[in-house]
Amino acid sequence: MRLTKMVILLTSSLSIMLLAPNLVRSLGNRPTKDQIQQKNIIGEDTSTEHLEKILFDENIDEEKRIESAKLLGSKKGDKTAIEALKKSVGSKSKRIQIESAISLYKLNEETIALPVLDKYVREGNDEILGRLFIQRKMGSVGGHVVYRTESLYNKAGESILTKALGYENELVRIKAAYYLAKINKKALAYPVAVELLQKSKNRDVKIFAISTLELIRDEKSIFAIKQALSDSDEKVKKRAEWSLEYLKDKKK
Repeated sequence: MRLTKMVILLTSSLSIMLLAPNLVRSLGNRPTKDQIQQKNIIGEDTSTEHLEKILFDENIDEEKRIESAKLLGSKKGDKTAIEALKKSVGSKSKRIQIESAISLYKLNEETIALPVLDKYVREGNDEILGRLFIQRKMGSVGGHVVYRTESLYNKAGESILTKALGYENELVRIKAAYYLAKINKKALAYPVAVELLQKSKNRDVKIFAISTLELIRDEKSIFAIKQALSDSDEKVKKRAEWSLEYLKDKKK
């Protein structure tokens, strides 16, 4: 009986291994969560002309206008889309300005995009950093949720991160350090991560600092994480414990 179960299990595992590449490839043809949301808000017509009309109609719901700016950011090589986004970064709505600038960044129009985005990062909008450097797409393989990560990083965008290290908002500073560590600028990330882990009173900032040091993973970083084991916040301590266990397993 046990032997039969083992054979079935091995056969099933082999089948999954053989089928997995095709299943993963098929994710590229499936609509992402963002695409479904955009379709529900915008509708079937995603032509540049239609999206531009929505973007500049102030009588239309702001969410719909924001989604149109997002979709225009997928129109690579479309000069009309780029010109529309350049115009919409001057919108009265901050959210439309930000979305238009992110779309311009995706279309390699950094000269216009980065000053707008940097302004809002300086004001404390830490979410922009994540939007610029990581975009998650969700799919499904064999009934299991799969996350794929697409980096939107380009060299020009690095300037925002470097500047943000010195801004006032702690979440902006630590997220900038985190993304710098992700692109292997660890020497820039380390001092900010250690400083905020030791001095910040914000739990989220400390947890992000541990994640940043975990990416750096040299002796100094590991020592700094160990110091967090005596933090007064239980969740920070737990995150430090988990991080040390994770790094220990990575060495094996």
